[in-house]
Amino acid sequence: MGAHILVIDDDPSSLEFLRYMLSSAGHDVAAVAGGAAGLRAARKRRPDLIVSDAEMPEMSGCELAKRLKSDPALRAIPLVVVTASTTPADRERMLSAGFDGFVAKPVAPETVVTQIEAFLPRAAASAASSAANREHFLAEMAARFAESFPKDLEALRVLAGAGDLLGLWKSTHKVLGTCIFLREPRLVRALRKLEKLAGDGDSPEIEGALREVEEAAALDRFSA
Repeated sequence: MGAHILVIDDDPSSLEFLRYMLSSAGHDVAAVAGGAAGLRAARKRRPDLIVSDAEMPEMSGCELAKRLKSDPALRAIPLVVVTASTTPADRERMLSAGFDGFVAKPVAPETVVTQIEAFLPRAAASAASSAANREHFLAEMAARFAESFPKDLEALRVLAGAGDLLGLWKSTHKVLGTCIFLREPRLVRALRKLEKLAGDGDSPEIEGALREVEEAAALDRFSA
């Protein structure tokens, strides 16, 4: 019998990826969209382990961590952040907020389960997952992403044109999460640059960054 694991993320693709990988390893996984819903689920379910994204609207991962660790009934549950924010300052900020562990993106499908299982409070039986099923799942994710990406890119252009840098940053972060799991190196680099520019408020260079994203998308195959 595997562990009871709560996964919290606002990006559907990232949420489904972690749910699938951990479920395939024999764990009982609840996947919840957003920090507020995740907090409610934690209070109701009291899982063995909580895995959360860092950047989420309404309630960030750090705010979620603070609330979980301030609740006497929940503070003992190990809390792991999975994030693309990997600087030493980011790590310190997240650990100071209450996260017990840190798994950096990009994560490899071959090792992410082992990385997360390392934070379980007790040994949990892990059923062997099928490599063929895993590859099939990642291929399906790649196909869905390739189909939806033109609309995502158009949405990024609309936000940039409207000067909505906060909206652009949030939308780029979501798309970036999927690209990281699919391991599209050129597109990841281009989106990271766009995300940083939007976050820094550097609008003069955003048009060029958007062109780099388009060029990278034309080169990558969206294959796992």
